[in-house]
Amino acid sequence: MFTSIRSHQHRAVGLILRALVAGSLLILMSAIHQDTDDSGSHYIHPRHAMQ
Repeated sequence: MFTSIRSHQHRAVGLILRALVAGSLLILMSAIHQDTDDSGSHYIHPRHAMQ
C-alpha cells in the first residue's frame, strides 16, 4: 500500500515536471519566433511561404 502511493506521487511529480518543461519550451519558442519576426531575418515561416 505504501509503495503504491509513493510511486503514484512520483508519477505525478514527473508529469508536473514534464508539463513545466514543455510550457517553458513553448514560451521560449514563441519568444524566439517573435524576435525573428521583428528583426525580419532570413527565417521563412511556412505561412509566409504559402502566400
